[in-house]
Amino acid sequence: MGTNRRLVLDVTVEEWRLAMDGMVRDAASRRSARQFHKPLPAPVTPLHRMNQPLRPTADEALAAYGAHRKHCSVCTGRTACAAGTRLTATYTRVKRQEHAEQLKAQAKRLKAPSRAEQWAAVAPVVQEAAIRRVGDELAATLQQLNGTLDRFERAQLDLRITELAETLWWRL
Repeated sequence: MGTNRRLVLDVTVEEWRLAMDGMVRDAASRRSARQFHKPLPAPVTPLHRMNQPLRPTADEALAAYGAHRKHCSVCTGRTACAAGTRLTATYTRVKRQEHAEQLKAQAKRLKAPSRAEQWAAVAPVVQEAAIRRVGDELAATLQQLNGTLDRFERAQLDLRITELAETLWWRL
């Protein structure tokens, strides 16, 4: 139709209206295409953690040593083969590391006081400072009164004294 050609339609208005009604019903019954969103990819592993072997736990190292001793004919009593010696060394190293990590975590828990304990330690000092500040502001406000006040200044002063008294009451 965009080639600028003339078109002659030999259709009556009623036929054209019926055709249009059919097209509208057909278009209304169609559904739009469903959108499928791809899931976001997982974040990339940082370079410093790539290709690092997983560190076994002490229980896993002990289980590997036990399985080796069960099938090895050299590892009996106090003697061990090279693989058994290596597995024993791995177990003792991992056990020592886990014990050191547990001691560090325990020491950290013992050293670090909770927020409530930290606040309890400084609360009296903070409270005294707040009381002093409110008292100083009240004294300064009263010193400024060296004369008569009009009713607006008096209302403003009464409001400020009430605010300071409420602040002082909440601090006690």
